[in-house]
Formats: sequence, C-alpha cells, structure tokens
Amino acid sequence: MKILSIRQPWAWLIMCLKVKDIETRTWRPSNDLIGKQIGIHVGLKMETSHYQVQALRYPDMPSSLGLPRGVLLGTAILKDVIEYKSKEQFYNDTDRHLCYKGMFDPVRYGLVLEHPLLLPRPLPMKGALGFFDYDE
Repeated sequence: MKILSIRQPWAWLIMCLKVKDIETRTWRPSNDLIGKQIGIHVGLKMETSHYQVQALRYPDMPSSLGLPRGVLLGTAILKDVIEYKSKEQFYNDTDRHLCYKGMFDPVRYGLVLEHPLLLPRPLPMKGALGFFDYDE
C-alpha cells in the first residue's frame, strides 16, 4: 500500500473531523494511484500556526499535544487529483482544502480524498516525503 504523510492539524481534519477532503501538494501523484486506497500517515512535525487557526475554527480538535504524530492513522481513497492553474480556482475550494490564500503556487495539486477510515489503534511508523511504500 502507498502511504501519504500529512502534518497535523491537517491529518486530524481529514481523518477525524472529516472537514477537509482535499490535501494540497506542489507535485502531482501518479495517475495509477487514483481510485486506490492509500494510507494516511501523520508526520512528526506540527504546523503550529495552522493549528492555532484551525483550533479556533474547530473547537472539538484536541490540544496540539493530544494530536497523534509519527503514526499511520488510517486509510482513504484517492478519488481524484485537481490541477489548480489559477488563484481563483484554488480559492474556490478553500472550504475543502482549508489552505490560506497565500499558499497558492504557480501550479498546485489537490488530492481529493474520500472515505477516511481510522485504524482501531494508530500504528507507529516513520514517514517519508511524497508517497512511500508499506508492506502490511
């Protein structure tokens, strides 16, 4: 299975609160991953400034110390990839990817995720950039 590493608070917003269904990247994943189940790994690093903003927006989010890190949190289906070619197109999906307006690059890709499913217990795991392999 291919695993995607995502920092907190984004992983929590995708997997637990289910309010974010697009994860953005500056690179496009391989087309053969579309429609496949992928693992969602939580990286060790926390995006603190983003956490503070999202915690105000979503008061049900645990404290930053309570968010799991360095684990395989669950799985999701990579339903589609959106190529954002303009700021306007990117900004139109803000409610889905939750990125700030300043986060647009000349080209940005939105990985559309559906059916997030938490593992019964997070599995400790070292992450990697991009997609990485996990042999179950």
